[in-house]
Amino acid sequence: MFVMLPTPPWLQSILEEHFEEIQMLWELRGVAVRDPAFKTNDLRELDERISANADGLLIGRAHAQKMLLAGLVSGELSAVFAATFVLLRFGDPLMIDEIVKVLSLAEDEPTIDGIAEAFTLSPIKPVEAILRNLLSHSGSAVAAVALEALAFHGKLESDNARLTELLLDDLPYVRRRSWSIVSCLGK
Repeated sequence: MFVMLPTPPWLQSILEEHFEEIQMLWELRGVAVRDPAFKTNDLRELDERISANADGLLIGRAHAQKMLLAGLVSGELSAVFAATFVLLRFGDPLMIDEIVKVLSLAEDEPTIDGIAEAFTLSPIKPVEAILRNLLSHSGSAVAAVALEALAFHGKLESDNARLTELLLDDLPYVRRRSWSIVSCLGK
C-alpha cells in the first residue's frame, strides 16, 4: 500500500516557484509573439524555459497535483494556462478528463482562453480524439477551443461546417476565436 507523505515546505516552495515561473514566462511569450524585436530564437528559448519548469512539476507530480488543480479552476488566465499545460503533460486520462470538465463548465474567458492556449502549445496526439469529440458534442465556446487546437496543429479540414457556424455565434469571444482559426487555416 502506498501512503502519500505530506509535502515538505521546501519542496512546496520549489513547486510553487516552477508554477509561477511558467505563468510569468507564458505572459512574456504572449508579448514576444506580437513584438517585432523578439526573434524566433527568443521564442524558442522561452518555450524551452516553460518546458523545463513543467518538467520540474512533472518530477514532483504527486505533490504538485493539488496546486495544479487549484490553478485550473482559479479563473486567472496565466494560472489556468500553466496548470493545464502541465496537467496535459502528465498524460493521465483522469487529469485530461478534469481539464475537459472544467472547460465544459467554464463561463469566464480567462479559464477558456488559458485552457485553449495550453491545448495549442501542447502535443496534439494525446488529446486529438477528445478534441474531435468536443467538436460535435459541446457548446460553441468549447467547440471553438477544440477547433482552434486542431487548426493550430494542422489537424482541421478547412471546410469544417462547425467553424462556419461559430463565425456567426452570439458570443463575441467565440467569434474572435473562430476568426483566429480562419487565419490558421489561411482561408
